[in-house]
This record gives sequence, structure tokens and C-alpha cells, in this order.
Amino acid sequence: MPSHFSKNVAQLSRIIKTPTQAQNWLRSLQYNKADTMYGLYSVAKRQRAHCLEGAMSVAAILEH
Repeated sequence: MPSHFSKNVAQLSRIIKTPTQAQNWLRSLQYNKADTMYGLYSVAKRQRAHCLEGAMSVAAILEH
């Protein structure tokens, strides 16, 4: 895993291996009502995401 990943992101990549696990993680996040486009690092750090942020974050995790 690249060293520039945060510990939170590295841990997520080790834990989340299936779509069901990804959905459970997304359900644990708060909904982000702001007009933002945070990436995986920021979503993991803030523990909030709107639909597109969540989808892109899960895609990055599952692709890794």
C-alpha cells in the first residue's frame, strides 16, 4: 500500500473487501449536506459523505 495513505484509509482497504462490507461502512457515515467533493482521505477523516463522495470512496477502496 502506498505510504501516502492515511492509517484510516489503509485500515479501510484491509477491512472492506466486499460490496456488503462497503455498504455497511457507508451506512456508518453521517450524511454530508455541504456542496463538496471530498475524496476518500477526507471522507475517512471526517466520517461523512454525500452520495457521490461515498460512491467514489467505495470504488477506490474496492479497486485497491
